[in-house]
Amino acid sequence: MTNGPAGGTSPAQASLLGQGGALDLNMGQEPDLVSRADRGFMGAWPSIGEGDRDSEESNGVYKVQRLLRHHGSDLAPDHVFGPATATAVRTFQEGNGLDADGIVAEETWLRLIVPVQQGDAGEAVSAAQSQWRFIDHDGDFGPKTDALVRDFQKANGLDVDGIVGPQTWQRMGRGPIIDPPEHLRDNRR
Repeated sequence: MTNGPAGGTSPAQASLLGQGGALDLNMGQEPDLVSRADRGFMGAWPSIGEGDRDSEESNGVYKVQRLLRHHGSDLAPDHVFGPATATAVRTFQEGNGLDADGIVAEETWLRLIVPVQQGDAGEAVSAAQSQWRFIDHDGDFGPKTDALVRDFQKANGLDVDGIVGPQTWQRMGRGPIIDPPEHLRDNRR
């Protein structure tokens, strides 16, 4: 199943709505499924802006670029927050009623992220999969991605539900890229 502006509500989004997620209309974009309680729990989001680059240990720029593509941008993910990414971020911010400063901080993250879970497919899933090395970032949230997400949630003291929701996205945004358990790795490096 796909999710996104043209794809309707994903199973993960419907699940969050059923659990008290706030539904704020974002100027015709995805619903804001982040409750006030989630915002208070999550703490600081990374702040990413022009000049930032991904490293071997961190890939927040790539996640932003993939999430922008989920929301309709034609930006080519390149791990560098250059002028094209800054423009795409400003366009996204303007379209979502945010201050168009080109910096991805808390309010932009909260509009940019979308919940994904097993059965979903697309750019947002690729963004989530990029948390791990040695796996295929194919955008298909299958059993392997589900196992990795559940392992990540358990290791980070989150509710283990297999849904990459606001709290899981926030922890992924702050944390380093990690190596999956050997049995969940692809046979390529």
